[in-house]
Amino acid sequence: PLSYQWRFNSNSIAGATNISLAFTNAQLANTGYYDVVVTNLSCSVTSTPPALLQVVISLSGIDIGTPGAPGSFTNSNGTYTVNGSGEGTDGSADVFYFAYQTLTGDAEIMARLQSLQGGDPKLAEAGIMIRESLDPGSKQASLSVNASTNVIFRRRLAANGLGIQYGFQGTNYLQGTNYIWLRLMRMGNTFVAHYSTNGLNWQYMWFTTVNMSNQVQVGLAVTAHHYGELATATFDNVSIGSLTRSEEHTSELQSPCN
Repeated sequence: PLSYQWRFNSNSIAGATNISLAFTNAQLANTGYYDVVVTNLSCSVTSTPPALLQVVISLSGIDIGTPGAPGSFTNSNGTYTVNGSGEGTDGSADVFYFAYQTLTGDAEIMARLQSLQGGDPKLAEAGIMIRESLDPGSKQASLSVNASTNVIFRRRLAANGLGIQYGFQGTNYLQGTNYIWLRLMRMGNTFVAHYSTNGLNWQYMWFTTVNMSNQVQVGLAVTAHHYGELATATFDNVSIGSLTRSEEHTSELQSPCN
């Protein structure tokens, strides 16, 4: 006889021992990777790759600062198209478009950036962000990619302070099917950034400490880095939920049963 044990981010789910796993009222906290360990008297096999469950997120949109052209976003079956103007987030006050939701406590945001078009041909930028408020000079931490395929981790440690950034030149990101996944975690006042090319194996980017209030604004950020122009970014696989460990996103097929 076969027995089944379903797992969430490589952790066994209590009572989930049926041949299938079903949710009747999925919440953001259910977003993550699922697999099943199937066992008989001979051996056990773990399903691979793990299945990613994503709960569609309801976001609000707002222009932060005075961008010169109104931004907007749409959501079609989990694909978010975000238009943003403004001069960026590297000064003492941000000017960009933000599709966001309010979050309390520790959590993370993940998204795959499919494309970025328009705006400044080198400096237009799109990514994910956690900020204390919707004020232009708010404390914030973000992970983004610009039109020059630089991956940038930026933070503002104090309200109305200058943005501090660390970045590196990517290789072929946003070209063809070489999309990039972005992940930003909050653990108390520690913010940690990772990136990935497949959404399973994550590469550490950077971290920072920012003293933020318990309630923050989390979402997708796009700037044309040019007053009055619009840049358009396409995101999918967007999730906001409870923390997961990067090493939990990988499972391997064990020796098959004979």
